[in-house]
Amino acid sequence: MPSSFVPFTTGPARPKQVISLGFFRTGSQSLKEALTILGYRDVFHSSVMARSPEKWIGLGAAADANIPCLPSYTGCTWTRDEWDSYFGPCEALTDVTPFAEPLLRAYPEARVILVHRDFDSWAESFQNTLVLPSSAGFMAWLSGNWMEPLVGIHISQTAWKLYMGLLGVSDLRKTRDRRIMRAGYERHYDSVRRMVPAERLLEIDLVDLDWEALCGFLGKKVPDVPFPRLNESRVFQNEYRGLQRLAVAGGVAVLPNLSGTTPLLKYDNVANHVLGLSEAPHLKASESRSIMTMPSLPQNATDTLRNEFTFLKYSLAEQHTEEPKLTVNHNAYWSYCGPLLRSSSSADAHSRLPANFHDFAAATFSSPILPSFLPFLDFVNKVVVASGLNHYLLTIRATTPTHDFDRPRWHTDELFFSDLARGDLPGVGMGQKSQYHGRKEYCKAPGTNWKICTSLLGPSTLFIPLEHQSATRQKQHKAREAASTDHACLSIRCVGCASAAESVRENLATNLARFGAEAAGPGECAMFRVGRETGAMHSEPCMSGAQHGRIFVNVVPGTEEELRGMMGKWGMGFPRQWWQWWVQGFNVQPLVA
Repeated sequence: MPSSFVPFTTGPARPKQVISLGFFRTGSQSLKEALTILGYRDVFHSSVMARSPEKWIGLGAAADANIPCLPSYTGCTWTRDEWDSYFGPCEALTDVTPFAEPLLRAYPEARVILVHRDFDSWAESFQNTLVLPSSAGFMAWLSGNWMEPLVGIHISQTAWKLYMGLLGVSDLRKTRDRRIMRAGYERHYDSVRRMVPAERLLEIDLVDLDWEALCGFLGKKVPDVPFPRLNESRVFQNEYRGLQRLAVAGGVAVLPNLSGTTPLLKYDNVANHVLGLSEAPHLKASESRSIMTMPSLPQNATDTLRNEFTFLKYSLAEQHTEEPKLTVNHNAYWSYCGPLLRSSSSADAHSRLPANFHDFAAATFSSPILPSFLPFLDFVNKVVVASGLNHYLLTIRATTPTHDFDRPRWHTDELFFSDLARGDLPGVGMGQKSQYHGRKEYCKAPGTNWKICTSLLGPSTLFIPLEHQSATRQKQHKAREAASTDHACLSIRCVGCASAAESVRENLATNLARFGAEAAGPGECAMFRVGRETGAMHSEPCMSGAQHGRIFVNVVPGTEEELRGMMGKWGMGFPRQWWQWWVQGFNVQPLVA
């Protein structure tokens, strides 16, 4: 494999212990998550690359070298060393069915999982989820044949090669022929059965795939978490829609180059803008945020949050560089709960915020915070309105450098409004066993289930990468259940719950380290889901190296009824605004309302 290709992941090559060779749309995403939970490292699935379009170049080269039916076939079949150079430290491979024969020859020792499903059901899913969205219609044609090549990515064309290779045809149009599809389906499964000894092969129907069957075959202990059942069609369609937007936006941006003028955006910037990448392809982390990108357009939260989290650009990072450098002088926070604060159309920006905000800012910061805060406030207001809401709980938390988060605190936020009818407060009783046994009503009527946050100064909130969110949520559930005890929970500062929380923190800090983390860049905010079942796994960042401190803004949108009810449970009126100084969790300034 040419060294210019970006590998799927970097690091020393590890043995490929498991290869899943079921057709696309036979539970490969769920199987990928299951193998990750079982401890296999760096499990490959093409969906992981949706946020790294440059990695598809190597996959396209693999198709050209290893799939004989393609018009672009080179005949230079990859050796084991070449596969290792692309898959590197991956210990398990899923979603690689078009490469079945060369992979089985390269890794004859691997255990093979062959998942199948009813043909008619599979064919319908394959067509409607993969083939048609990627190849039918004007947008697909424009993206795959024109815009993607303009910006130097070839995701659609690589996907088309894989679909043709799957069925053994040289014309993409033939992937829509049911007769050809059936012949290719049957030919593949027969071929794998012939090539793999029975003792290394698990052939199973998708409906029967569970922990018992999988762990029995792999010799693993059955995990104490539910088997992952992912909606793969939704995942693919959401990611592919984003990739098409990326290609079209990128193509439009570089079109001026065709006439010798300067493009509005480079490909890397378009990727950041459209996909919310935490690091632009081909750029080092220190460089990826230095190029100006365009602010995102406010969208309805339901449309935007197709995954657990996304990063949105709300401000050009360079526009306030002439402002005096902010420094946090004291640990403090300011909170507001009520209707949206006044928008940027106000003639006097100073009058847009309650008077005690300015008292808080003057007592806490070395220089004005408004130039940094107002662009975010304007953006949030538009997003909240676009989502059909008009109220929020907004908190600005200022923190001086601290070692409190040198070790991450991975967690999902609770559903803020789900238990108000029960009289519970969000986050209370997290260390009680009753939270994890026999509480089926938890997910009913969750209310507003998303929030937005940003860092105006200092490091941004950390998020587990999207491809590992499901697996790490299950690890959190298992850790919380193991740490919970039967005790009387008398307050939000319950000692029993605090002890359980610390145990969970240590467990997850150790066991989730291998998954890595992503964070928003300057001028970006994170929009993410909350709740145990679908919330984003995230953590406060390390702040010990934040010389000037950290200014974190957290926004919890809701209806007036939801927010009024939550404030009432806390014994506070609505609307309300207040601020406090604090030191290591203890308030040292009386509540200022």
